[in-house]
Amino acid sequence: MKIKIIELVIILFATAHIIGAAGMKRERYIPYEATPDEVAVTKVAKKVVCDRAFEQPKNEVFRKHLEKALEMAENEENRIRYMWETGMVRTSYWNGSYGGSVIVRPEKAVYRFSLGGTGKKIGQINKTVYEDQPYGKIKKQSECYFFVFHSDIDSVMDFGYGENPSTIALSFYPSNRLKSCGLMIDGQYYRARWDKDGKLVEIKLPAGAKSTEEEKSGVKTNSSGNTGKP
Repeated sequence: MKIKIIELVIILFATAHIIGAAGMKRERYIPYEATPDEVAVTKVAKKVVCDRAFEQPKNEVFRKHLEKALEMAENEENRIRYMWETGMVRTSYWNGSYGGSVIVRPEKAVYRFSLGGTGKKIGQINKTVYEDQPYGKIKKQSECYFFVFHSDIDSVMDFGYGENPSTIALSFYPSNRLKSCGLMIDGQYYRARWDKDGKLVEIKLPAGAKSTEEEKSGVKTNSSGNTGKP
């Protein structure tokens, strides 16, 4: 009787092992392919707007490019949220994490979604543009970008666009208010930082770009000829 029980346990263990191994086999993932028109910014509802209640840099060049950067971040966040909310992101689970992708083949672009927790929240998104085809050999780095979301709230923490160092680098507080920014403008790097109340606490400009107003305001300034991140 004992022998039969042992044999039964061995059979059940072996069966469970086989089923478990089969469950680990990854099914072929087929991402959704969207048309450029389908995800065009002009057709996506603008639900996300960056909080503009912060002290603006006095330097005109910096101020204008910062506004353009914020508009780009808004447009792209609205685009990826549209993909997510309309079910374009076909979720897959592998090796303990959830993710998914959307391809826009005519633009040779791939949007990769890394999802947090149980796959119900966006954690990070990377848009990669290729020279030849989606998932090709050569990346068009100047058109790539990424978003990183706060882990405990559904809002963007970081947005980076372009080459390394990023042409645009924005960081946000959970309230969606700008925390810091770095912009590459005509080969020179501009950087600023704000507190939670929107007060400009630090600004770094290229040599010769410091404004008289900022010198008088008491804001911590630093002019240098650096072309990369300080």
